[in-house]
Amino acid sequence: MEKRQFQAFYGETMAKAVALAMPVILEALWKFKWTIRVGTCAGSTVRPFFDALAKERQVGTPWDDVIRRLIFMTGDERVVEPTSPACNLGALGRDLFGPLRVSDDHIEWFRFDEEAEDSGLAELNGRFRKRGGAVDVNIAALGPRDAGFGHFYSIFGPVLDQIWDATEYVLVEQGEKEPRRRVTLPPKVVLAAPLNLVFVSKGREDVLRAFFEDSAQFADCPGRMLRYYDALPGTAKGKLPLRTILVSDCDPSGFVVE
Repeated sequence: MEKRQFQAFYGETMAKAVALAMPVILEALWKFKWTIRVGTCAGSTVRPFFDALAKERQVGTPWDDVIRRLIFMTGDERVVEPTSPACNLGALGRDLFGPLRVSDDHIEWFRFDEEAEDSGLAELNGRFRKRGGAVDVNIAALGPRDAGFGHFYSIFGPVLDQIWDATEYVLVEQGEKEPRRRVTLPPKVVLAAPLNLVFVSKGREDVLRAFFEDSAQFADCPGRMLRYYDALPGTAKGKLPLRTILVSDCDPSGFVVE
């Protein structure tokens, strides 16, 4: 397997882009013969993908066995109380866990306690180590421009150099809009995942360009992942194969992957 494989799917809407990508995504998931550890974010950009997964489960397709083997782990969570509207766990319960009928023992999530932030993070990393200290699939999304850079920017933006050596969950801050603090998987864990699913919504052509082209103009955008992925130990010898499936409703034509 090549050390980096990219596939991009474009549709006039995110739902149409997801429909085009779903057979390829499901086939990639099918290749995992064990419990599949999924680090995920939440939000409107990735919701059409969650809807598509739920439909596969409801109709009892051959993919049902694959979907039942998914264990969802914190990929990104805002540091807020579980009852906060900004809590990703609440959104995932509504958009993914409920419709997909995910049992509690298939959800490994960070729950913030304002008075025990450090111990909560330590507990999360303890569970993460017991799970093998890695994820099989990482789901990331970048929403409309007015929503800020979000999860991806929080780990591939200006803080990247500070957390590059991390191999467990980290606490990061981004932007000025509250909530600023996030618990997130660091780049080394994200980039080492065998499968990365990236959802980019309309209006983020700047990020698509940054994703494919490593230029100084976009130095603080997620495109830095390409440069840093090549710096991971073992990638030069193809020891850490990575497959990225990009799903977007903003036209990716004109962006070339070498």
